[in-house]
Parts: sequence; C-alpha cells; structure tokens
Amino acid sequence: SIRVIGIVHDHLSGRIAKALYPQHDIRLQPFEQSMLPDNSVQAVLGNPPFAEVKLPYWNGHLSLHEYFLARSIDILKPGGILAMVVTHYLLDRSQPHFREQLAERADFLGAVRLPSTAFAEQNTRVVTDLLFMSKRAPGVAARHVAPSWLTTAPMMIEDVAVSVSCYFQQHPEMVLGTWTRQDR
Repeated sequence: SIRVIGIVHDHLSGRIAKALYPQHDIRLQPFEQSMLPDNSVQAVLGNPPFAEVKLPYWNGHLSLHEYFLARSIDILKPGGILAMVVTHYLLDRSQPHFREQLAERADFLGAVRLPSTAFAEQNTRVVTDLLFMSKRAPGVAARHVAPSWLTTAPMMIEDVAVSVSCYFQQHPEMVLGTWTRQDR
C-alpha cells in the first residue's frame, strides 16, 4: 500500500483533500513547517509557491520557490523521484548557482517547457517547466541525462537575445508551443 502525505497550505483545498482521501496523511500547513525528516519519502510531486520571502537553507538564503525544491530533494530517499512544476527562471537564469546546488544532490532526468497558456483556466499566464530529478546517495557520481541543464546561452527570440536553458535549446522537442516574447 502506498502512503501519501499531502502538504496543503490553503485550508479549503486541504479540507477537501482530507474529505476525499481520509486514508492519507493530509496536513494543513505551510510546507516549510511540515517537519518531514530527510531521506524519508520515495517521491515528491509539487508546485512550489512564489512569494517575496527568503528562507535560510543550504548555507544561504533561498527564495520560497528555491526552498521548496531544496527541501524536497532533502526529504527524498536516495533514488527517490522529484516531479515539480517550476518557474522557467529556474532553468533560464544566467546565474547557475542554485542549479549547481541541486546538481550536487540529485540527477537531472529531464524537463518539459509548458507554454504560458498551460494554466490559463486558473487565470495564470506564465511559462513553466515540469522538472524531473532523482536524488543520489552520498558519494555516488552524477548521472545527469543532459549536463546542459546547468547552463544558459543567449537565444534570439523576436530579434532580442534572451537567456534560455541550453537543455531546451539542444532539445526543442521538450518545448511545447513556440518561442515568443509575447504573452498569449
């Protein structure tokens, strides 16, 4: 039997989840207060929130979005899988420091870039990526599917040079939609 732990900050959604799935451990609390132990879960599926908040973690101060990813990697057991909807800035940011921190702990399995219209029914128009990683055991060598995920390069989009993940430039089949600077 699979044990599911759901961490839900929104109380209405959390109460609905508790009613629908009474056999599972649904917690109505912010993820940063969940106190899940390191190396304790096989998989993390999520959609980290955005906020102008910095949290101390991994010997620095991470944005709330970065904290969710970092903490999720830490709670995974070695070999565990992370599947997360993240902002495209994670892979497109020209500064690779946070990606390098992730790469020290987990292998990049791949990513899919979604168009800005993917969440239009929820009144959200933003380019997002589905990120897939697998946590490594300490001392195990990295086996990234594509090391290019760590780097960015300028890409001409509508005659403007834009910093874009080399992974997506080398794997255009992983990009749904067309490259544009317009929000459609």
